[in-house]
Amino acid sequence: MDELSRFRKKAASYRKALEQEPAARLLELYPILWYLEKLRELLGKRKRKLRVVDLMSGSGFLSENLFKVGYTDIHSIEFCLEMCQDASAYASQARLHHVTSFEHLEGVLAEIEPDVIISLASFHHLLAYDADDNMDYDRSISMQTDVVDMCMRALPEHGLLIITDLIDEGVAETAHEPFSAPMKKVANQLRTLGVFEDVAKGFDESSTIHVASSKLHRLLGCSRNGSLRWFREIVDKKTLVGHKDVAISSGFLSKVSNYRPIVTKFTCPWIFETKERLVNFVFQKFGFNIENPSNSPMTKEEVFSLAEEHLGIREKSGYACLGWNLGVVLLGRIEPFSSDRRHNTHIAYLSGLAVILCLAIIARYIGGLYVSFSAKDIFWLVLSLPIGAIFGDWFASRRKK
Repeated sequence: MDELSRFRKKAASYRKALEQEPAARLLELYPILWYLEKLRELLGKRKRKLRVVDLMSGSGFLSENLFKVGYTDIHSIEFCLEMCQDASAYASQARLHHVTSFEHLEGVLAEIEPDVIISLASFHHLLAYDADDNMDYDRSISMQTDVVDMCMRALPEHGLLIITDLIDEGVAETAHEPFSAPMKKVANQLRTLGVFEDVAKGFDESSTIHVASSKLHRLLGCSRNGSLRWFREIVDKKTLVGHKDVAISSGFLSKVSNYRPIVTKFTCPWIFETKERLVNFVFQKFGFNIENPSNSPMTKEEVFSLAEEHLGIREKSGYACLGWNLGVVLLGRIEPFSSDRRHNTHIAYLSGLAVILCLAIIARYIGGLYVSFSAKDIFWLVLSLPIGAIFGDWFASRRKK
């Protein structure tokens, strides 16, 4: 069964689960929100001016929530019509592009001209199959690499590709995160989206993904990293639809090493108001409710027991949470959030100021007044500095295009 056929079978159940629990997966978003804030800062763009592509957007979970926190120039791209058809997220918040081939995808990306492309929990579904309907691992890695290349061709020099997904066993994290900065804005955005206050406030005092992830571990107690095993050992073997994947692997990262990948693992528990709602969500989202003629259907109690064993379930005062872990990979044509980006902008600013100073000196020389500077001369020179800054900003923006 290829991936499109698999998604067509589970689309209705999957979408129903997300519609019933729209806030359950919100903690998957905090690395994305944090990186977008930093990218906006470096580019000097407001949220509504940052052009975002939600790649393989499914039912629109990411697009809808980005819109809620102020990102309005959103383009959602999806291959499976059954996943996105009539989804409420696409009613007005995002422009939906239904693509039918990779050639079509490349053309759409080129037309959009995005600043950033984001793939949330969907990249592992880029799979290739052989003539006997068996997954071909090497061809799947090549497919993933080809999609990254397409994205990079569509992005400007300063653009970013953010892949948040399952990380294969043995993949090492990058030694250092790309930057450290207060996460208070992210905390407020999570509050806006509906994250419980005692969870959101942990981000107020965080400055890196690792710090935020550690706080979630301590608060929620769901520290087991079983997401990948859950898919491979439970969902794939015990549901009719199954689950195939090629998670982010060392082989893939090696093939895209020219885009300077930065890998960070993080915890992002799914949160529900009650344990019963948690079980219903897991039962529907992963297709345990789809009848399997070859096996007797699993009960919700059995599914709960498996989820508790493999993922970890914790009940707290006011809510219940399910352990979940992902990784985020940053890729760019130049090193993501590198000092070179800031250095280029600063050089442009200084160049602009130097131009203004040179023009002032030339004007004085032509007028024969270059022997001495008075306090008044210095006053007018200082007053002209903002003009140099504006010129430098314009020059920097021209270089980024």
